[in-house]
Amino acid sequence: MYGSRISLISRRNIRYIGTLNDVNEAEKTISLEHVCSMGTEGRAGDPQSEIPPCDDIYEYIQFRATDVLS
Repeated sequence: MYGSRISLISRRNIRYIGTLNDVNEAEKTISLEHVCSMGTEGRAGDPQSEIPPCDDIYEYIQFRATDVLS
């Protein structure tokens, strides 16, 4: 599974796509590499609250498990 391209959605309804780098059960974190933010893609429910996708590619992002929707 490590090295696989995955998609996750944060509690703010932002979808991220990246390469799975680490899942740390002790620290309850999920780390992705080469990450793209796809924005809320209509999940915000209010057009003025929508967050657009970002063209930047983030080298590394670590998410707390509590910040990710299951």
